[in-house]
Order: sequence, then structure tokens, then C-alpha cells
Amino acid sequence: MYAVVLRFDQQTEQALKRIWEEMRDRGISGYVDEVPNRRPHLTLADYSNLDEAEFMDMFDRFYNARAGFSLNFGMLGTFIGSGTLFLAPNPAAELLKFHAEHHRYFSRYADEAVDMNLHVGRRQARFYENKRQKAGKTS
Repeated sequence: MYAVVLRFDQQTEQALKRIWEEMRDRGISGYVDEVPNRRPHLTLADYSNLDEAEFMDMFDRFYNARAGFSLNFGMLGTFIGSGTLFLAPNPAAELLKFHAEHHRYFSRYADEAVDMNLHVGRRQARFYENKRQKAGKTS
């Protein structure tokens, strides 16, 4: 299993870790302690199988020219049955464009995409669900 994740600047990462610690201290979630050195992130794509060398060459070409950008989070959600809570980013134009460009550039791996954790609205969710159903992936 492979994942492409967006990382946060140090200030944001530390703020999110403090939230994790507070949730642990209040008995809401032990997420912070489940995996040593876990870092807050936003999953852009998961892949089940790929040629690592080829993917990394493409990854370097695509991401070396990319600048960081700001995100705002507007919803607390959960992945049902997992006990995992997440902050969902607001679907700003810059984030949607970045997301679409990633998937367009890495489209040769589309059949290997496992799941999308970037929840950016009903229209796009329907698109991915339809794509999964056509591929015979119903869960």
C-alpha cells in the first residue's frame, strides 16, 4: 500500500498534535499513541500496487515545482467503524485544482487507486464512487 499525503508546516503540525493530545487526555481518542512518530497529514491518494522507481520519478517531476498553499478546516468527521476522527478541509478552489492536477498527472495509476480520503464535496464524491463501481469496487 502506498499513499501520497500532504504535510503541514511545523506550526500547524504542532497545533494538530496538541489537539490529539487533548483528545487523549479527555478520553475521546488514543489516536496520538497508536503509531509512534505519527504526523498529521491529508491523504491525497492511496495506491495498492505500482512501480516504485517510475512513480518516484514522476512524483519528483510533478512536486518539485509545486508551492505550498493554505487550507482551512470546517468540519470534524469520522471514518465509520474505524474510530478515527478527522478534520475535513474546506473545498477551496486551490485545493480542488491541486487535487485534480495530481490525479490527472498520475492517471496511469488510476486502476490502482484504493481510496480517497480527501472529501471535497458531493459532486466529486459521486464521481469517485461511480468510478469505483465501474471498476467493480463497491466497498
